[in-house]
Amino acid sequence: MPSLPSLSEMSAREALSFMRRKIQTLTVIYADTQDRITTLLMSGVPQTAAQQARMNDILKQVNREIVVLNQQARAWAGGAAKEAYQKGMDITSQTLSQLGYTGSGVNFGARMHVQAVNVIADQMTADLLTANGSILRNATRFVRSTQQALITEGEINRQIIGGLIEGKTRRDVSKLIERRLMDQIEGGRLLTINGRNYQPRSYAELVARTRTREATSRGTVNATTQAGVDLVQISDHGTDTPICQVYEGKTFSISGGHSDFPQLDRMPPFHPGCWHAILPVIENVLIRRDEYDQAVEASNQDLTEAQKKAKQKAA
Repeated sequence: MPSLPSLSEMSAREALSFMRRKIQTLTVIYADTQDRITTLLMSGVPQTAAQQARMNDILKQVNREIVVLNQQARAWAGGAAKEAYQKGMDITSQTLSQLGYTGSGVNFGARMHVQAVNVIADQMTADLLTANGSILRNATRFVRSTQQALITEGEINRQIIGGLIEGKTRRDVSKLIERRLMDQIEGGRLLTINGRNYQPRSYAELVARTRTREATSRGTVNATTQAGVDLVQISDHGTDTPICQVYEGKTFSISGGHSDFPQLDRMPPFHPGCWHAILPVIENVLIRRDEYDQAVEASNQDLTEAQKKAKQKAA
């Protein structure tokens, strides 16, 4: 497999770890909020009428926590999107310089970059605000359950119809659901996304890690295009993940108009936790290194359906 041109032979993992501190900042924000909300909810579990009344006050406090968290999420997303995207552009500039490329330069102030950063920031913000809304809904549901207002007929029916509970009375089902809620809150799993419960700190880290890597890849690809270069290459670290194996080590055409290389139809990360990177590569450099034919052969194996169609169209 042709070698990937890199910044001082930097590994893909090292190239992407620059956002670690930024991600850690968000994780701490969500971890602290998670701890405060969990403590609030568990401290008010009612055993008396007075404690039940206090749960309403606790819910108001949870609401205030979410308002602040929303503000922090928006601020973090705006800064992180810009930094991660800029890093991708910097990687492109330095890599092209190392490859001896003397074509067009890269200008961060260009409209295409400003628009891309705004889109990425909006995506990050939407992910985080959706999570925050789930925290509030689960907290409200927990409060209502502890006040015995609670487990609705609809929810009980869903549990029974879904075959999750057998041989239980409706009262037993209500108690079981309440116990599950209690376990969920005690474990700090305050938010639910696509039917799965997460701790806020873990989900925030997942969103931050994935979205910042997407931003870096987008910054790299857009800067490569602005510089007048069409080819990019995916890093190779011997992955055993099937979705990554389709792309690893291959060279792609951003435009899809190259006669030898398939169109880039997806950028890393290819899955949560993916460490693959994308970098520009110069055709003449591959030729000079006597790697061009090998790159063409490797890159045209196991093409996706989208890549096959793009190749047929370009032919």
